[in-house]
Amino acid sequence: MTSPSSDLPREKTKLREELALEVVPVTAEHAHLAREAYRDYGRGSSHPANLNDGDCFSYALASERRQPLL
Repeated sequence: MTSPSSDLPREKTKLREELALEVVPVTAEHAHLAREAYRDYGRGSSHPANLNDGDCFSYALASERRQPLL
């Protein structure tokens, strides 16, 4: 008998393939852009967006690729 979670890695891989998701390594440029975004829009800034680290890295990748955020 297998546990319900034993198929989880396979299901994640299938979902990633179906959605055509790309795993992108973080570069020094991404880190620089994310740090600037956090300074300007992150928690602790006075900006109402109050972005977290994940938001800032999403912004950095989109900026580097000149793509809009969804």
